[in-house]
Amino acid sequence: MDPAYATIYRLRVVEGRWLQTRDADQRVTPIVINTRMWEYFGQPNIADPMIITAGNDSGDRFRVVGVVQSHRYDMATMYVPYDAWMLTQENSSGNVIGFDGKEMLVWTDPEQTSQAHEDIQSALTAILGPGWDLTVWGDEIWDDGDAMFGSDDNSAGTRNIVMAIGAVVILLGALGLLNVAIVTVRQRIREIGIRRALGASAKRIFFAVFMESVVATFVAGVIGVMLAIVAIRVMPLESMDIELQDVPAFPVSAALAGIAISTGIGALCGIIPALAAVRVRPIDAIRY
Repeated sequence: MDPAYATIYRLRVVEGRWLQTRDADQRVTPIVINTRMWEYFGQPNIADPMIITAGNDSGDRFRVVGVVQSHRYDMATMYVPYDAWMLTQENSSGNVIGFDGKEMLVWTDPEQTSQAHEDIQSALTAILGPGWDLTVWGDEIWDDGDAMFGSDDNSAGTRNIVMAIGAVVILLGALGLLNVAIVTVRQRIREIGIRRALGASAKRIFFAVFMESVVATFVAGVIGVMLAIVAIRVMPLESMDIELQDVPAFPVSAALAGIAISTGIGALCGIIPALAAVRVRPIDAIRY
């Protein structure tokens, strides 16, 4: 494969480096193996160097320059530069051993998949010429709206369930926050009454109590987002039978939405306690 293969498949290098363009010109072909093959060889130090010799009559030699992380069900695999493999495997008749076909991977916008199919088909046909059996495929959308590799209905259903559970949790948290805020105002009647006696206006009292709730929930939202980011990074996904090619980046929209929702809940739950604080009279400070 070409060096861009690691980018497309999100391969994570754990030892050494990934393949480079200049590797095709080396006398001993540089290769990269996965951790499954590395463990098979006893995890030697690839800087020694580590040389693998082909078991066929060619006697080709390969130098391991890197190791990539393999998943649980991956087989022992080695990655060879395409150009170097073409040079080392061509026999006298010009045929290439071990290649039944060639595959080119292309990234495209999901909304332009159909147009990309037509453009790639026509471009490669013009370049390769006659004698090639060319097939362009990937993420096809059928008439019923289902994709080739599955339907979006499952992800949409899961998203709706998660949103429903989140709404219930937010509602319960809002009720708890409102209860705590009301109790706090009741315990601060003496303080509020003294401030009113010293000339604090109702608007100032309302703003002070209201902003306490808003600032507290804003800080809580920021801390919650930070904890979520840390949890995603350190969570042992493999022990939970969840295998990802790489850990997805935490979406900025989700972080902003979380902070906005927490701040909005604080604002809504701060209105009632703030109105209750406004009604406190200086005489109430003496009673309490």
